[in-house]
Amino acid sequence: MINTPLNDTKCLSMLHDHARADSQHPVMVELAHVFRSRQEIAAFLRTRPRRLDRGDPGDGPRIPCRPSQRLRRLPRDPNCVESTRMYLGLAEVISPEIIRTSMTIRVGAGYHTFPVEHGKPVILDPVVPRNAIRAGLYHCAPDQAGLLAGPTRWLLSIARHATCSPCDAVRIGQAIRAVRAGSRYDAKNIATLFAVAEAEARLWGPDGIAAFRQAATEIRYRLQRFDLGPVSTHFTIL
Repeated sequence: MINTPLNDTKCLSMLHDHARADSQHPVMVELAHVFRSRQEIAAFLRTRPRRLDRGDPGDGPRIPCRPSQRLRRLPRDPNCVESTRMYLGLAEVISPEIIRTSMTIRVGAGYHTFPVEHGKPVILDPVVPRNAIRAGLYHCAPDQAGLLAGPTRWLLSIARHATCSPCDAVRIGQAIRAVRAGSRYDAKNIATLFAVAEAEARLWGPDGIAAFRQAATEIRYRLQRFDLGPVSTHFTIL
């Protein structure tokens, strides 16, 4: 079921109306049954080339948001709004029992719209930073208890999805494996893990800072418990 948008209600409600209509359209229904799952729909949409909406009144059809938004049915080169429409409509055909919605967040100098299911973002654009999407959803629906219930898992996840250099990505991957296995570690890898995760945690605001500190302490003791030597962590967050 396509529910009320989480924010930007006036604009996204129009998008939802189109998606509901799409779920009844014969072409959309036929296309939806090509996919075996919602995950396959999302994976397909991530492969599509992107064309940004420059606000050209002749580039449409459009819906009267502020600013207006291009909203074509089944475009070959969708923007995030069009991808969200397609996902909602197609997923509604094959899994109408699941409650789904959408929201818009600010990313850098622009905005990004995406679907939400089971309280989690559906990633349709591989370029937009995943942590920015997750943090944006968290600010819309905060759950401090849930965040602090599994801070180590969260820290490893945000570090893995951080935008960083290839060298740092390799170090983070090695550090994550060491933390999960309780195996020997390279101090530089752990330091990179903490530095990158600390920067990403700021996206979640004070709750993210608290979760980072708790997770870093848990990781330090986890590695020390295996007699692997001391782990030094230097927190710059106040």
